[in-house]
Amino acid sequence: MPSHELPTKRQLLQTASVIGGTFSVEVLAKVVENVARLPEDVAELVDAEFLARSERAPAHEYGFKHPLIQEVTYEGHRCVFLRANTAWQSSFAIQSSIAGGVIVNDPVRHSKHDQIGLAMAWNATNMSLFTGTFVRPSETMLEAYWSWSVYRGFLVTPDVQLYLQPALAPSNDLAAVFTIRVTQLF
Repeated sequence: MPSHELPTKRQLLQTASVIGGTFSVEVLAKVVENVARLPEDVAELVDAEFLARSERAPAHEYGFKHPLIQEVTYEGHRCVFLRANTAWQSSFAIQSSIAGGVIVNDPVRHSKHDQIGLAMAWNATNMSLFTGTFVRPSETMLEAYWSWSVYRGFLVTPDVQLYLQPALAPSNDLAAVFTIRVTQLF
């Protein structure tokens, strides 16, 4: 398989991996961009031993040659992150932070710009800014967002952040921040 065809074949494998372990060409044709080349592309992936014809299903049913191929191509849509940061001699309310989470890219096969993210963070308060004031030394934050492509690179991203025992509101057990962000990609 020529290297210039690999991105197209990879996208086809990723799409098929989201459908499941076995899939029909008819279902795949409903969600891929280049339907005209679909039979040839599937045949080339069979020849390259990524896919195999299903022995128990109709003639146009295919499956992954090995379950790991489906898992690896599906995993390309998910990633994890870990971030740690700190500030010295700053005027920021948060002195240090550790955050981690998981992101799913293109979760419903709508647009390569779509994303769903879930995260958790621990924030340490910059106590030097709050001398004589009762604040908690730290807080935990949970966050969820969905970045959705509405029209030609115009993204809408609703986001919710829940602060458990918020540092700067010590009389509350929970604080919530709701955000909606819009982005235009060029």
